[in-house]
Amino acid sequence: MVRIKGYVQKASEEPEPTKEEEIKIERFPLGVQKLDEGLEGGIPVGSWVVISGEPGTGKTVLTQHASRSALERKWNAVIVSTETKKWEWLAQARSLGLPLDKYPVIKLEDVVQYNSKEDTIEYAVDKVPKDSGVIFIDTYTLSNVAKIKGLQTKAREKEGERKVKWYSYLDPEVLSLATDLAFRVFSKNPEAKYIDLRTPVLFIVDSLSVFYLRTPNLAAKIALDLALRFKKYNTVGLLITQYAWTTGGTYGARVEHIADGVIHMWMENVESTKEVRRHLIIKKMRMTQHALRAYRVYIEKGSGMRVEPE
Repeated sequence: MVRIKGYVQKASEEPEPTKEEEIKIERFPLGVQKLDEGLEGGIPVGSWVVISGEPGTGKTVLTQHASRSALERKWNAVIVSTETKKWEWLAQARSLGLPLDKYPVIKLEDVVQYNSKEDTIEYAVDKVPKDSGVIFIDTYTLSNVAKIKGLQTKAREKEGERKVKWYSYLDPEVLSLATDLAFRVFSKNPEAKYIDLRTPVLFIVDSLSVFYLRTPNLAAKIALDLALRFKKYNTVGLLITQYAWTTGGTYGARVEHIADGVIHMWMENVESTKEVRRHLIIKKMRMTQHALRAYRVYIEKGSGMRVEPE
């Protein structure tokens, strides 16, 4: 079987399928039964999907289901969380019946160190999960990576040539570097010039919105730059974006247009309903005859997310 452009598998050595050849789309299930049924079995492998929604709609819970799905399939996962610490993320998942803490969940700084004397990144290979695992990146990790980025920049500049940029953890370049370091943890040789992943990787950013807080008009560019750099590794990417009550739209112009898929989540006006009523709809998914109607979303302690077609 040969993988074509990260999506299609076919029984042939030819670089492109012919009209007569039967092609098969490899899919990644999100781990929520009826939602996966509405996606013809899941997201096409190689796709990057935007999950948009206002606070409290279940975006993080959906990514936790996806994380369990990845680990059960012997994938690895790289998770950037700007909203929770590792222990908070694991505690929430366990309360929902998603025991992600039974897998190795390691913070990036525990396996990656910067050697300032040699200006090199060093990996503690003995701490890298031998089987499926998670590299977790929170805001504290991003601060460490920002420092590395600044030190690397300083080391590469001649004294007095120009002012060194000391990076913020919200800088998109820091996100890109952190992602590169994490992917290398799961590479066959972390210190090789090119990344060669041992297994497929699920990549989650929760949420992407904080990285364009200062420049929301650059949201699509930031998301596109990230996708162009890492999508080539045949990953599944889930990019969380905040949906603002005040503007009635996704925070960050045109970010949804660069994605292969868009899953939108929302809740009804609680002042009218007097209760929380969550909903979800698949607005876009390439190479998929997806469900066209919305789902009612239920999040229950001990069982996680459940959806029912409306």
